[in-house]
Amino acid sequence: MKSIKIILLVLAFLYLGNIKNLEANINADSTFIAVLSMPNDTNKVISLFDLAASYKDDKRLALQIVDSALVLSKSLNYYNGIAQSCLFLGSLNTSIGDYPASLGYLLEGMSYLNFINDSVLIGKLYNELAYTYSMQGPENFPKAINLNLQALEMQVEVNDIQGIARSYTYLGYLYSDPISETTLDKNKALDYFIKALDYNKMLNNVSAQASIISSIGFTYFSMDNYTEALKYVEKSLEMYKLLNNKRGEMNANYRAGIIHRAIKNYSKSIYYLEKTITDAIESDNKDLANNAYEALSRTLI
Repeated sequence: MKSIKIILLVLAFLYLGNIKNLEANINADSTFIAVLSMPNDTNKVISLFDLAASYKDDKRLALQIVDSALVLSKSLNYYNGIAQSCLFLGSLNTSIGDYPASLGYLLEGMSYLNFINDSVLIGKLYNELAYTYSMQGPENFPKAINLNLQALEMQVEVNDIQGIARSYTYLGYLYSDPISETTLDKNKALDYFIKALDYNKMLNNVSAQASIISSIGFTYFSMDNYTEALKYVEKSLEMYKLLNNKRGEMNANYRAGIIHRAIKNYSKSIYYLEKTITDAIESDNKDLANNAYEALSRTLI
């Protein structure tokens, strides 16, 4: 974790060419110094984005760097840079649970749409805004669905494969979430998940495919179609193992345990749930461990 001193120095020296003083005060790496010493132009804005992305494990520092990119973009009237900065800041704030800050940045980015000629970027803004709204409660699901549909329309128009896959996935999650009775539509969810799966196959995004396949399986489970549910969840489990994705594997084991309990295959249900509990405890995933323990308790009764 970078120190507070680094953050303050970044802010102090970002627009100054005083690299000697910076080097005297912090042990910055060569990339950090190179970006700070660049001329204040659009290339520097882009480099600041790359620099912030390299500090993904230090979101506080990443936020400071992107905020500086926003200030510089505004000084240059670089509208794409402003929108990208707002998108980046919105995403970072959402990841740390600061939804009001995220919405503020994303709505600011949306205010520049008339100045942006980049449908891919605009689609990302719509998707991120939809996601941020949805994270604040099911009453926002209709708004989130509408925003994702608007994003999808633009993404289809410019053949943004990655964007299309993202929108279909988000729509699948929104329509499959039982927390919102007003938007729950399992058939629509399946349709969007299957389309998302097809587009992620085009992208060769195996990790996303595994996640979507698991979601398809659990959607079938919620529809009492246990045969299809088990087929998809077991397929996702196989993929997670190949990817060495322990978190995905744990979730798939849990879902397999739940499905086997529903079809009264108790020995397999116990096997999958016990494995989930063991792995969840090892990875300090208390929520999943508790859920699996409760499911196991009901299976043993």
